Amino acid sequence: MTYTFKLARRLAENWAFSAFVVILTACAAGETTGPLAPPPDGTPVTPDIADTLLISPQNATARAGQRVTFTVGDWTSRGNPVSGRTEWTASGGTIDSSGVFSATQVGEYTVSARRGGKAGRARITVTAAVVTAIVITPDSGVVAAGGRFTFSATARRSDGTSGAVVADWTATGGSIDTAGTFTAGGTAGTYRVIARERGGTLADTATIRVTAAAATLTALVLNPAQVSLQRGAQQQFSASGTWSDGTTAPPPVTWTATGGTVTSGGIYTAGQTPGTYRVIAQHTGGTLVDTSVVTIVAPTLTSLSLLPATVSLAPAESRQFSVSGTWSDGGTSSPTVTWTATGGTISASGLYTAGSTAGTFRVIAQHTGGTLADTSAVTITAPAPTLTSIELTPASASLQGGATQQFSVIGRRSDGTIQAVTPTFTATGGTITSGGLYTAGATAGTFRVIATASGFADTSTVTITAASPTLVGIELTPAIASVTTGGTQQFTVVGRRSDGTTQSVTATYTATGGTITTGGLFTAGTAAGSFRVVASASGFADTSSVTITAPGTYLPPDLYSTDFEDAGRDREWDVYGPGTSVTNAGGYQH
Repeated sequence: MTYTFKLARRLAENWAFSAFVVILTACAAGETTGPLAPPPDGTPVTPDIADTLLISPQNATARAGQRVTFTVGDWTSRGNPVSGRTEWTASGGTIDSSGVFSATQVGEYTVSARRGGKAGRARITVTAAVVTAIVITPDSGVVAAGGRFTFSATARRSDGTSGAVVADWTATGGSIDTAGTFTAGGTAGTYRVIARERGGTLADTATIRVTAAAATLTALVLNPAQVSLQRGAQQQFSASGTWSDGTTAPPPVTWTATGGTVTSGGIYTAGQTPGTYRVIAQHTGGTLVDTSVVTIVAPTLTSLSLLPATVSLAPAESRQFSVSGTWSDGGTSSPTVTWTATGGTISASGLYTAGSTAGTFRVIAQHTGGTLADTSAVTITAPAPTLTSIELTPASASLQGGATQQFSVIGRRSDGTIQAVTPTFTATGGTITSGGLYTAGATAGTFRVIATASGFADTSTVTITAASPTLVGIELTPAIASVTTGGTQQFTVVGRRSDGTTQSVTATYTATGGTITTGGLFTAGTAAGSFRVVASASGFADTSSVTITAPGTYLPPDLYSTDFEDAGRDREWDVYGPGTSVTNAGGYQH
């Protein structure tokens, strides 16, 4: 026998359990399925919906900041037993492992639970916090007859916060204005000050003692003396005083604070910057002051998640990773993390770029300055890289004729890496070796060096310019001179260049046996003999020989004969004069 059961698709009445009911077609020969047995606790069995956890309450309403406890039954919606630890999550606000939910923001939230492989959902609507009490600060005071004392009213809300409230003030024993300033009458005694929520029913009462003579404040104490707060948290401070008449009552004070704000009623709200700060209360109209220390602590990170958890990339492909965190103050802002990665590189912002090596690698985000970390898996799959081009360097060169330039070639692969290649070089305007050493020719112009390898080619431009001639020496003329004592001889200097041409130079002259001007005019001294004139310019020098003779000295013709071989060597010679013979008078250089 065959039985066919069809379950119609329907939308669950509660949106938190909205689901598509599976359409089942079960065929079984000779078998029948009996009705589902109800659980022992009597929970109704609903076989026509998905088998889900039963969460209580299903629909809840709470004020902002109010706590609501959710629970999970031991039976599913289809009557199946379920056991084990319950895992709670919420679409907003916070929920702990015991199912206690709270939220500070108004809205609708989904509470989800998982237990024994089953899941379920419930809904909670969070409405705005309401004022639950009106508090007068201070709750008592002392003022001299005719004096003034200022009270302030604060609203306490259902979410635990405090704030300003519009109150209507009344008082006995004096008068009080709309700002809460009480003016004492002339009769001493203890009276009441009442603040009532405008338009509401909440109220608070403080006492004010009017003294016949004005008492003076002798001591002021601020409480608490020190406190540690999370960012944005609040703390109520109060001031107590001792008066000259022996009484103790809160004095009127002026509040100031650092690191946050403080109301006229002493409610301090911590700022966002961690550190050590102060709350100061000064007696209004007086000089007494007391200070409390406030330490603002940064919330601690309780969990860190890295997304995506897994990713598959090609070489050089990039993927952005991100982190989310849960903080001890219930915040969910992203923490500052330090990124590390294998198999590629990752930027300070979490952008991972895959390397060229295939394999499975990791991206790790660790809380900066903390210990929490999370890891994602990266799988890199890469095709074998192929040669896509060659590159000849340098791409251009400028040389003088005869100069050399070394060229080199690398191969560029499809994965962005380089590889060695064996190129063939050709060139115009000069010659190039098989190793890429180019020698410029003598012809000026623009030429090319071409490299080819593995079917690819690249070209570089070579500009050849004619070599500029350079100074290679200087020449002093005449090289040999003979003057009589007191006579003169003009010397000149020219520069010799590498191309055989001459150029003008500015020479510096020195001389022995006489004097020489900056213009090269030599004047012989009074002593006869062989002397020198030296010219230097641009790092080069040349020397001429000068023979100084006395007037009337006879030089025989053979002094200039061809016996003076090997120019530049010393030779002996005789000088003859009337009635005089001088032998070996000196060495003469030709």
